[in-house]
Amino acid sequence: MRTIELYKFEELKKDVQERALNTAREYITNNAMYNECLNSDLENELYYNLCDDFPFLDDIKIRFSLNCCQGDGVSFEGEIIGLDNLMELAKKVYNDNIPRKIKRIIPYLYSVKFEMMDFHYCHAYTVDTIVTDNYNDYGHNRFNKLCEQFEKDINNYRVDYCRKLEKIGYDFILDYGDDENMKKYINSMQLEFYKDGYVYKGGF
Repeated sequence: MRTIELYKFEELKKDVQERALNTAREYITNNAMYNECLNSDLENELYYNLCDDFPFLDDIKIRFSLNCCQGDGVSFEGEIIGLDNLMELAKKVYNDNIPRKIKRIIPYLYSVKFEMMDFHYCHAYTVDTIVTDNYNDYGHNRFNKLCEQFEKDINNYRVDYCRKLEKIGYDFILDYGDDENMKKYINSMQLEFYKDGYVYKGGF
């Protein structure tokens, strides 16, 4: 029979608590509960940012993989329908300075759709931008070229926005693992430590 002395984080000496935080962080971030919470909270963070910036976007779906690996990134699907909504999108794409030729074709457009085309990765280029018109004369070359230009400009804007979401995501992950949040997880998971600051894993 042997006795093991275990300590709560706040019971450790101040000079040991830094080591305890580091060993706890490694243990916690490899825990399924932590990663489920992180992914859920991160998805909400990205979703609400997207809703704030694109309140006219319907049927939103977000995909992300942010592990600092090749092919990682953030992408989203959705659809924009209606003249007013398409005009609001154009304002964003052209920074409130919509070219007159683009402004003229918008009343003849039905929707702009962001559609997934590659389910293997999550980055911006896995989604395609599709402009659908309701123009009757499909043989109108000038109109078709303007639609293609608008589609290209929207897609470039969307790719840049996905990079913005990616940065938001990485910043969120970094903040999620800060010392204060780790202390909350230490308490919620009821972690205990040896006197030298290493996590006791026997009870988990």
